Amino acid sequence: MGFRHTGRGDPDEGGLGPHIRHRGAARVAHGRANATHQLLDNGRYWPLVRHTAFYSFGYQFFSANTGILEITIRRPLLLGHGTDGTHAPIGFVSPSLIQLYLTGRFLDGASRESLILEMEFQRFLATQDSLAGGTAYLFFNFQADRLERTVLSIQEFRAGTIDWREVNRRFCDNSFYDEINMNSFNFVNAAFDDLYGRYPTEAGFEQAYAAVEFGAPSLLFGEVIEDRFDFLDAMVGDPEFEEGAVRWLAEKLLVRPITGAEMAAWRTTAGPDVDIRPLLKLLISSDEYADFE
Repeated sequence: MGFRHTGRGDPDEGGLGPHIRHRGAARVAHGRANATHQLLDNGRYWPLVRHTAFYSFGYQFFSANTGILEITIRRPLLLGHGTDGTHAPIGFVSPSLIQLYLTGRFLDGASRESLILEMEFQRFLATQDSLAGGTAYLFFNFQADRLERTVLSIQEFRAGTIDWREVNRRFCDNSFYDEINMNSFNFVNAAFDDLYGRYPTEAGFEQAYAAVEFGAPSLLFGEVIEDRFDFLDAMVGDPEFEEGAVRWLAEKLLVRPITGAEMAAWRTTAGPDVDIRPLLKLLISSDEYADFE
């Protein structure tokens, strides 16, 4: 079959050394067997555990003997859910410009509705498993929580409860992003490309890959990282994220490369918290955006 996009990596390479040497090779943007638009909107028909060999977690969910393992999740869930938990309402609403840009940038254009449907399906599976006395509900709830945080990110950003760094981190931390970037090799390269607009250096890749794939303590941007969560925190916390965020938004809207002077000025507009709202307002009200120049 043909693929719509070139790839970020070469998942058939045998080891870390060859991976590093071929880091710029073609990437298959979607790991599923069918076309992207068919599967993203039909999450209910995915198998229980899809490509277990390609899940780049610092722990294991799958056992050849028992299937799903009961696990302890390292990072506390940010949004409670269940009989005692509440969260902001989630509904099917018209996507904002930023929502469309983010899903196109990180999730191959998967709709907000697709994320919600998959999240609800994972909740359903968790409930069914819990009622049956199983332990797989931990996995299903974990996946649902990751999707829920992604779905709510724009709403919470507008409310001022999270910043733009956290929005971008969440769009890299969900099951859709996992499926598009099927293994640790692709995940690391994709995160650099999506957040910074570049691939990692060889040294940066080695450190990030060791932490994401093997849980090995590594040093990235002067910070110790031990898993994919630490890796994403380091990525969005580094000053280079500010430049990547400004370049992504400006070049998306103006459809041209931006100059060094523009980068300096617009980084000041966004500020150290990378609040893209004043920059967005500035750009869409410009004569260039309106095509008056």
